Amino acid sequence: MTGSSVGTVKIVPAGELRAAITPADLVEPMREAFTALSDGRFRTTFSLLDLDDGDVHIKASSELGGPLYVVKLASWVESNARRGRPGGSGAIVVCSAETGAPLTLLVDEHYLTDARTAAAGALATDLLAPAGSSSVAVLGAGVQARLQVRTLAALRKVEQVVVWARRADAAAALVTDLEAGLDGARVTAAATARQAVESADIVITATASRAPLVEAEWLRAGQHITALGADDDRKRELTTACFSLADRVVVDSRAQSGRTAELREALAAGAVRERHIAELGEVLAGRATGRQSGDEITIAKLTGVAAQDLAAARAVLDRLGSAA
Repeated sequence: MTGSSVGTVKIVPAGELRAAITPADLVEPMREAFTALSDGRFRTTFSLLDLDDGDVHIKASSELGGPLYVVKLASWVESNARRGRPGGSGAIVVCSAETGAPLTLLVDEHYLTDARTAAAGALATDLLAPAGSSSVAVLGAGVQARLQVRTLAALRKVEQVVVWARRADAAAALVTDLEAGLDGARVTAAATARQAVESADIVITATASRAPLVEAEWLRAGQHITALGADDDRKRELTTACFSLADRVVVDSRAQSGRTAELREALAAGAVRERHIAELGEVLAGRATGRQSGDEITIAKLTGVAAQDLAAARAVLDRLGSAA
């Protein structure tokens, strides 16, 4: 581990983290984290701090009997784009669960959040989409849209990708990026969100939209949707009717996902019942069912839980040769 140190706290910069681990490297740590979370082995917290032009997600997690806990700050500032800066930034503090002392500061600039989110989305998509599904529609053209498709391609064959974004230039840039990174896949841009959704077996929504983008009437039997942009109580990507149409809804955390605007409103409207919602960890462990047939419509509603941050931090520290 080559990061610097201040006192007894090691500091690992973002460049070292990017070189050490990829989203695909985090798929198995995410599988283990979700299973442990649903088993009740992780403690997690989440709060949201508003900024004048963005927000900060503050998440923390510890594991029963584990040696470490983490506290993460993940900020998003929309006006950063005008400054030529990435929208996301942040850091993860890794601490001793025995003494409470900080051990390592991972100055990830949002990279580990992006990487673990991509790994979780790809894991959920591969688990719930019909076997052999190889056509993907992605709504959004940011970092997460790119990472979701690329990480999914590490788990299953992706033959066709259709991109939609509000800005045509952003969609075109993502098309070019994915064409270079996906072996043999046909990548195109769609004129409308509906055109994109109707063209694919797998739909990924990775936006910060405050209004629903996907209508239930666009969906068809056999589709899978991984929705991960609406991760708080203000954002929305799917209409309530989408949840009503789904045969199975899978979430990363019932407690956290139920507080988001989309799922809270769907539950209040009776569009989905609690008993029809399973946690990803339960499905992975075989304690709950996921997709039962090729004709079902499934939704993975992911909000990002702190257990993922602890698992990602442990994975990168192991890769760097330090247990913190």
